[in-house]
Amino acid sequence: MRASTARQLNDDLLLTEEDRKLAASSFPAIVHVLDFPTLRELFAAYEAPANRSKAHLHQGGLWTIILGVIALIGASTEPLYGSLSSTFAAALIVVSATAGLFSIIFGAFGVFSSRSKARWLEDRLMTERLRQFQFQTLVFRIPTIVGNAATAELKDQYFKTRDRWLAKFQMEYMGHLAAKLKEILDDDADEQFALHDSEALEPVDGGPVLDDLFSAYKLLRIQYQLQYANFKLSTESLRLPRKQVSLLSGISLVCILTVFFAHFAISVSYVNELISFTFLKDWLALVRSAPVHVLVIWTVIVALAARAFEEGLQPTRELERYQAYKARLERLLYHFNAASSVAQRVSVMMEVERLIYQDMRAFLKTNYAARFVL
Repeated sequence: MRASTARQLNDDLLLTEEDRKLAASSFPAIVHVLDFPTLRELFAAYEAPANRSKAHLHQGGLWTIILGVIALIGASTEPLYGSLSSTFAAALIVVSATAGLFSIIFGAFGVFSSRSKARWLEDRLMTERLRQFQFQTLVFRIPTIVGNAATAELKDQYFKTRDRWLAKFQMEYMGHLAAKLKEILDDDADEQFALHDSEALEPVDGGPVLDDLFSAYKLLRIQYQLQYANFKLSTESLRLPRKQVSLLSGISLVCILTVFFAHFAISVSYVNELISFTFLKDWLALVRSAPVHVLVIWTVIVALAARAFEEGLQPTRELERYQAYKARLERLLYHFNAASSVAQRVSVMMEVERLIYQDMRAFLKTNYAARFVL
């Protein structure tokens, strides 16, 4: 992923000075709510380790498959050993055996990746819950936001109150991420989605504060999540599911066609023994030679490798998940725009937060159950 793209996927938290200036110009009445330096620092403290752990897992899964392919290719080359020097053949045997051993260790036992996966999921859980904490403030704390926006003194009071909310969140999550991860994975009823106590909406006076609050939530939460879903459904990078589906399907098709034509040619060679087309004799003798048989085996191994990548990446499932996520977000955006009262809009915002929580839990469940991650 390009650095600029990675930044854009996190600009809802106003991580850069440019983002904060744009927010101040767009939503002046509540920029003090959107700009939360302490939360940004906490987010960054977990985001960087999460990215490192994911990179480690990616490399581990990649090498598991690569080493397995090397081992199988080396073993399947045995029919050609007679045409190779004894030294090269022995080296090939040693390399393939070693590659096979390490592939088994990486894949079957997970010695080098299990703890990295746990750290990654725990850190990712923390970053997503921090993001949810920030935007659920705009959903559950509307009376406090509206009532503390008129003067600098009231804003200072809001900052103190917000710090208490975050401190409570930190006490609940920091140092307890393993337990929280298990709790959320088991939360099929979505009872844990809310991170704030809901404040009574009445009486809530309108005005620029409420207008900016709804506008900011629409842009930074709903529309940015739609942009994220659209990015995940694009073909911009090989790490995106649609591109992976296309590539892996292409590799599988080429492998199937290669095996088909090889076996077809071999079948024709046997038929030729009965018909005796002399002008095809040399070519048909070639297709029945050891190198062609080895090539067919290699093609099957590549097809198996593509299947292994598909199992690790689950691109089809990811595509379906993001398509469903996008469709539900678009429906909620429609209802948000159509809402005629504060209560109706807040109700839609709660559903958005529940949907985002559900999507996070689906992501965590999939990767928690995975043997390896790509």
